[in-house]
Amino acid sequence: MVFLLQPVGHLLHSSFLFFAPQLIFPYEGLVVRGTDSYHYILSHTVALILSFVQWALVYFCFVWFARRLSVFYTILAAIGIILILCIATNIGLGLFGVSVALDGRP
Repeated sequence: MVFLLQPVGHLLHSSFLFFAPQLIFPYEGLVVRGTDSYHYILSHTVALILSFVQWALVYFCFVWFARRLSVFYTILAAIGIILILCIATNIGLGLFGVSVALDGRP
């Protein structure tokens, strides 16, 4: 599904959807602003582990929650939870002064 967001972003003339993978898995590009530059706060390995743990927890919680929903409502709930979690993660990190370097470099 993530791979479909790039063509949709192109059709809508929006770069936000193009950067969706960086927003869904934000830990690799987390930076904090210094006085004159940016500093990455996590290594590649730690970022990979955090992304895996976050989405594994979401997966298991969603499976438990959606076990009695119909297929239609399961699909709607999955899309909604993914969007809400991505927005909440980036807002929550922003509260601590951390932002995501969307292009992979600050």
